[in-house]
Formats: sequence, structure tokens, C-alpha cells
Amino acid sequence: MASAAGETQASIHRWWRLYAAALVGTVPLLALFIMAHRMPGFRLGPGDFAMFYTGATLVRETPAALYDLDTQTHVQQTLLAPYGWTYTNGLLPFNYPPFVAVLLQWIARFPLPTAYFIWLAMNIAALLALIGYTHAPSRLLFAWLLLLWPITWMVLLQGQPSIWLALFLAAGWCHWRRGHAIAAGLWWAGLAIKPQFAVLVWLWVVWQRQQRLLAGLAVGLGGLLLLTLFSTGWQSLLDWGRMLLFTAQTNGAYGIAPTLMPNVRGMLFTLGIPAPWVWGVWGLAAVGMLSLLVRLWQHAPAETAFAGTVIATLLLTPHSFLHDLVLLTAIAPLVWERAAAHARTATILLLATHALAFINVFTRSPLLVSVLWGGVLCAWGWLVLKQAERTPRAAHL
Repeated sequence: MASAAGETQASIHRWWRLYAAALVGTVPLLALFIMAHRMPGFRLGPGDFAMFYTGATLVRETPAALYDLDTQTHVQQTLLAPYGWTYTNGLLPFNYPPFVAVLLQWIARFPLPTAYFIWLAMNIAALLALIGYTHAPSRLLFAWLLLLWPITWMVLLQGQPSIWLALFLAAGWCHWRRGHAIAAGLWWAGLAIKPQFAVLVWLWVVWQRQQRLLAGLAVGLGGLLLLTLFSTGWQSLLDWGRMLLFTAQTNGAYGIAPTLMPNVRGMLFTLGIPAPWVWGVWGLAAVGMLSLLVRLWQHAPAETAFAGTVIATLLLTPHSFLHDLVLLTAIAPLVWERAAAHARTATILLLATHALAFINVFTRSPLLVSVLWGGVLCAWGWLVLKQAERTPRAAHL
């Protein structure tokens, strides 16, 4: 048994080394990626950070108008005008929960360029923390995965909060594995900054039926709710919901383009399915995938079930973009720890995930991008299911 285990670990490490070598070979491509984003015509600006800066400014000055699109447009254009930056339709709306603007209101005290670099430093700190929460044997190679993956650079340069989501997922898992259930629940409560990526994870947490884990989650969510109520009131939650419904119905407006989403909804739109039918087909896919997920929760080890939950989240979320795929980095070490007989397949899959980020830069075909990303995410799901077949369910941590 010991000999077999040693051979398995040697196989995994051998494929890890191959993967690392392949990543090193993509450094020139990474340089091309950065150069492409500095070509004439590329508007180098604050990226998505502008929406957070707008929300932080509004919650400091006129919190009652936080989700009024006309007010957001006026404030954002006023903030960006000195730097010559603009967005499609004149606005990149702040569409995050009210507590996000409340927590970031301090950053609006600084000029926009200064605030952007403060936010960039915070994202880099989150990236380092994410690496720190990685299982020690694969930490170095995991760092390579993050630092040489174009999506990581996209998240950092555009001011996206997706790295924080990956950190919340990884930190919560790490604390739960160590027996710190309350801390795990608190970390997973942080996923509320993007609720569409939190629902399935929270359902999985409830499925565990652990009082301390549920208590941590409840305390975290309760704290965020109280922060919202005391800062912006109930009305802000209602206004937020109404704004989300309105912007969801605008195909391509306000920075929301379903054909660019690497999920089931995006694949359906790029296939040309009429909009009224998209949600029906999406619902059928969701029912089938959730049935599979429940079986995974029932019979698979905790690591495999958690990884499967994150993959299902990325596929089923109604709203996501390329940068949100950085959430895969939160589960990559878990999948690799159980790669065993599928080490070669896992290596190819990781390389494909890495390479597709470059394809996104140079292709103009939403259909090609959507189908390729959908295929890669489904392949991740297949690998998790194969691992579940090979390993009996472990006891709850």
C-alpha cells in the first residue's frame, strides 16, 4: 500500500513538473497579452474599479440614490471626465450589494488614480493570501498557475473583486479542514459580495448540518445585513433588486452581454436560441446538474463535493464574465490532491484552461469562446465525478 501511494504521489509530482514547464513556456505569450492591451485604441483606464469608486462616492454623499442609474451616470461621468475615460452607454453601473459600497466608502476620500492603486494593492494582498491558503506540497506550482494565468492579470488590472471570492472559498475550506467551523462559516459569508456565486456553496454548507459551521455563516451574513440596514436602510436592498432586474433585461447594455458569459446561459445565447427559450433550457440544465450535485454531496468525499459545487456554480450562474473563472484556482489544489490515476488528464485540463485565456484575447468569435469555455468547465466537472467514483465518501470534518 505504501509503495502504491508513493508511486501515485510521484506520478502527480511528475505531471506537476510538466505543467510548470509548460507555464514557463507561456511567458512570451503573456507578454503578447499585455502588449495587446496596450495597443493603440485600447482605453487604459480604471476598468471595473470605476463602478466601486462610483458606489463608494454615492454612499458617502447621497446614499438614497445609490442605485438610481441616472444619478450613477452623472456621478461617474463627473469622476471620469478629468481623465478622459468613458464607458459604453455612458455608465458602468454599481450593481453590487449595498454593504460593498459602505465598506469601500473610505476609498472615495482619495483621487480616482490613487484609489485605483490602493485597490490594486488590496487585490495583490488577497492574491498572496490565496496562495498562502494553498496546501503546502503544491503551493509553489499553484503560485505559478496564478501568476502566469492571464485571467489573474485581467482581474488585477481591471480592479475586479473576483480574487476576493476565490480567497473566501479557499480560506473557508482551509479553516473547515482544520476544524475551525465558525471561522469557515464567516469566510464563506463573504461570498455575499457576489450572491450568484454563493447560493450553491451556502446550500452545501447547510447540507453539512454542522451547528458551528451554520452559526459562523449566520453571524457573517447577519453582520452584513445589519451593516446595510444601519447604513443605507431596507430601501437600498429593494432598489438594488429593481436595478438588477432592469439591467438584466438589457442585452449588451450597461456592460452586461450574455454572449460573453462563460456559462450555460452564455452558451445558449451564442447558439442563437431565442431569449424567451433561454431560461427554459437553462432551467432544465439546472435541474439535471443540481440532481448530479446532490448525489455528489451524498456519496463523494468532502473535497470532491466542494470542488463540484464550485464548478456547478460557474456553469449555472446567470451572470458571470471571464474574470470570474479565477474561482477555479480555489479548487484546483483540491482536485490535484485527488488526481491520482487522472494526473495526466488533470494536467491537460489545467493547460487547456490556461491556454483558453489567451484564445480569448485574439478571437472575435463569442460562439467559439463560449463553447470552448463551456467544454473546459464540463471537463472539470467530469474529472470531479471520476474522482468521486474512485473514492468512498469521507466522514464530515
